[in-house]
Amino acid sequence: MTSFLRSRKMRDADHVMILAMVGIAVFGMVTLRSIPGADFHRQTLLFAVGVLFFLAAASIDYGWLRHSWQPLYWVTLSVLVVVLVFGRVVFGGKSWIALGPVQLQPSEFAKVVLMVCLAVYAAEAGSQIRDALELSFSFVSLVLPIFALIMAQRDLGTALVILAIWMGVMYFAGANLWHLAAFVVGCMVVAKLGWDHGIVPQYRIFRILAWLHPREYLDPDASYGMPGMQYLQAWRAIGSGGIWGQGYGNGQLTQFGRVPEQATDMTFSALGEELGFVGCAVLVILYGIVIWRGVNTIAQTQHDLGRYIAAGVVSYLAFEVLVSISMNVGLLPITGIPLPLFSRGGSNLISTMIAMGLLVNVHLRRRRITFEAAT
Repeated sequence: MTSFLRSRKMRDADHVMILAMVGIAVFGMVTLRSIPGADFHRQTLLFAVGVLFFLAAASIDYGWLRHSWQPLYWVTLSVLVVVLVFGRVVFGGKSWIALGPVQLQPSEFAKVVLMVCLAVYAAEAGSQIRDALELSFSFVSLVLPIFALIMAQRDLGTALVILAIWMGVMYFAGANLWHLAAFVVGCMVVAKLGWDHGIVPQYRIFRILAWLHPREYLDPDASYGMPGMQYLQAWRAIGSGGIWGQGYGNGQLTQFGRVPEQATDMTFSALGEELGFVGCAVLVILYGIVIWRGVNTIAQTQHDLGRYIAAGVVSYLAFEVLVSISMNVGLLPITGIPLPLFSRGGSNLISTMIAMGLLVNVHLRRRRITFEAAT
């Protein structure tokens, strides 16, 4: 690890992207420190652990993934099944499993494994990915099993991220845009049929209705709780921040714990209340730098496997950032997607650091055409 940090390759890394990534993480820890009960010290420790995973992911020669992606995939499926059987239920979702004192959310790491598996698949498929059957097979054979298991855990947010990763990798692999558009339309039709025929769980229906009419869902005695409160309080927090914010540690709604799940789902609202539009703009710019540099890495990479791994990472980050911020400002209903590197959550933080390490890895090796002369 030390030799890697001192190597010429590390000196050639995309330092702008790395600095932006660290800036987001530090900004997140500072924000969590201001949220009562957010456990800032734990997040700091997890970030230190994440740095080790980041360096490990950045230093390996990922060419070996061509030969090991299948075991990784089957292990991931097995762990997701174990979670369904032995996992803990948190906020209605059965996504967590305890390993002694450590609580893990395996679905977060499944996202990284899926990025790798789809990248290998697309690299081996080549131009055939433009064929509708080949594209469909990639979804049915790799994405659908993971998607179904995560949906069985009642984790819609992560399941949507899984779909976004698949679409991102397939787009950069050259899939026909009409085929991808047909997939999106098909998903919308399935969702509408599920809504009309009572297949969509009631708690999700109430969450969407509360997004549309939050003031109608504030009854503390209702069986579905008070989903409208989370929306209204987050919007009030952001709106009260104005341009410059109320001052660090001075946000009334944040300091009195008035925004439900503010340390995880609604962390952006704390930033908006205390540091205002300016603080939010700085965070968005930092995310923009990471995504922009990631897209540059995709464009510069001369070999398919690396390009598609980078595409998966960028798609994952862009989707989670877009959806999470949109949830906080009221553009989308809440689906439990955290802000990567910013919100509290060890599994999400470490899995994101691994993904960022792979992105840096691709950047370091972007001009290497082949991995193994013998293959």
